[in-house]
Amino acid sequence: MPTVDKVVSGAEFMEKKRHSLPYLIDGLVIKVNDKTAYKRLGGTSKTPHFCTALKFPPEEKITKLLDIEHSYGRSGAVTPVAIVEEVELALTKVRRASLHNWEMAEYLGVFKGCSVKIRKAGEIIPEIVEVIEIGHTKDDYEKAVYEKVNIKVDTQTAKYEYQDKADDLVNWYERPHTCAHCGTALENERNRDGDKLIAWVCPNSACSVKQFKNIVRFVSKDAMNMMGVGESLVESLLSAGLIKNAVDLYKLTLDDLLTLEGVKERSAKNALKSIEQSRDNYLDKLLVGLGIPNLGRSSSGPVAEVVETFEGFCNATVNELSAIDGVGDDLVANIIDWTMDDNNKQIIEDLKLFNIAQKAKPNLKQSDKLKDMVLIMTGKCDDIGRDEFKKLVVENGGLLSSSITKKVTHVIMGETGVGPSKLSKINELESKGIDIKTISGHDFLVMIQ
Repeated sequence: MPTVDKVVSGAEFMEKKRHSLPYLIDGLVIKVNDKTAYKRLGGTSKTPHFCTALKFPPEEKITKLLDIEHSYGRSGAVTPVAIVEEVELALTKVRRASLHNWEMAEYLGVFKGCSVKIRKAGEIIPEIVEVIEIGHTKDDYEKAVYEKVNIKVDTQTAKYEYQDKADDLVNWYERPHTCAHCGTALENERNRDGDKLIAWVCPNSACSVKQFKNIVRFVSKDAMNMMGVGESLVESLLSAGLIKNAVDLYKLTLDDLLTLEGVKERSAKNALKSIEQSRDNYLDKLLVGLGIPNLGRSSSGPVAEVVETFEGFCNATVNELSAIDGVGDDLVANIIDWTMDDNNKQIIEDLKLFNIAQKAKPNLKQSDKLKDMVLIMTGKCDDIGRDEFKKLVVENGGLLSSSITKKVTHVIMGETGVGPSKLSKINELESKGIDIKTISGHDFLVMIQ
């Protein structure tokens, strides 16, 4: 029988060997092979003691930062993306890496030509975790944010110290001050109380890149699923002035599409067919496509089921929306803001006029095993994927939440990728006497068996 020392040495051997394997592994499963010991070993609410996962630390390599690009999101957020000298991580070639936000980029002290340590978050997304010359790390930044420590003074000190050592003038990267698409001054996003948030955004609601991103979201698979209507076609339609918003897609003709450079008759007909077919989608798909903050795949289903029609959605009151399990105060406020915004009045009327996705889909519930439960998954689970989790919750009578609120009854905790802010929110609610059960993906599957 293997001893503890042999298990440890075996794990260390596999960690060294992992990068020479022809396939990816991110850890090991250590399991007791004596089944008679299972009951005696017991377990917790999250995992049995006879079987446990051992995760390897992600592979890290050092490369050179060549430049930083500005990525514009659908909400107007401007985030830095690092362009690096090509490096191989987890059997893939990496040339771009996330810097997450400008506050983190400034804390790390990025400058042109600096040496950066890079890894794949969750073995998937490349990210910069340290600027070698400055010595600040992403983990230090997250700890400082969690502990609400002033990190700006320390950052400036480190920069000045390195500047004194540098032979040449160092070109520090700074956040942009104006939107590259509309020229509006950029600023920190603010919450409803007026408090500054980390996100660096363009506040102009009419910004062209926002319109583009919103339409791309509307036609995406998660929303109206318009096959053949991709980013390049949306960009061409906007540039030609043929559309100004997503609803204008339903006003297009074959002649309109054929005026665009590179669009042939066959692809134009396929696009129009896909647009026409999308009218028959259910309401939850339309709600995802509207681009209302926090109204995504997990929350659109419960909302659509309660309001039943698009007319009901537009006329829903605060009390009606607040009564929906899994819908928090922020989402309620965002929905009311969207329906009351004068800029959306014509869009609402056109959606009704063209009879686009006006009704909720039939109830797909197969059991009541999760009745009265509000669930959310955070992090990455080995036993169940996020899409499968959402499907099973709906089929078993549960409700999905898009964030951790006092209405949540169960949080499915992944083995990796659970952020400190999520844990902090859970602890905060538990300290107020709110009962939130944290379980594993395996425990969730047991619940519905």
